[in-house]
Amino acid sequence: MSHKIKKHIWILPLGWMLLIFIFSHQPGNESAELSGGITQLILNIFGAVNIRLDETVLHGMIRSIAHFTIFFILGQLWYITLRFRDIPASRSALVSFAICFSYALFDEAHQYFVPGRACELKDVMMDSLGAGLAIAIGWLISGLNEEAPI
Repeated sequence: MSHKIKKHIWILPLGWMLLIFIFSHQPGNESAELSGGITQLILNIFGAVNIRLDETVLHGMIRSIAHFTIFFILGQLWYITLRFRDIPASRSALVSFAICFSYALFDEAHQYFVPGRACELKDVMMDSLGAGLAIAIGWLISGLNEEAPI
């Protein structure tokens, strides 16, 4: 990999963190409107084939899946970034998780100050699960790609 890419790869996870911050800074009504639109779409699709879903439960699931997915991507970006910097796989995994967990805490604390938003431990847990799974997958793949000692 070229030196230029290694030098600037930090932009990817930092940019993703900025995007998370922007979404977290949306007032509660805007955030609920976004996830509510997705909820309605799914309700309409399932309703078309006579499957009824509980709207409140579905909305909560969509929000949890969003937290998981967004931090899955963040975990992957940090792990890949650190590996491209030639940091060993186990250290990359630990540092990536520490960064993602810390950012999940920061993100929820930030939301406490945004009108209509809340600081929720369950969101930190979903964020951490998403990041942790992505990092674990990266670590396992790194282990499979390393040459076994003879």
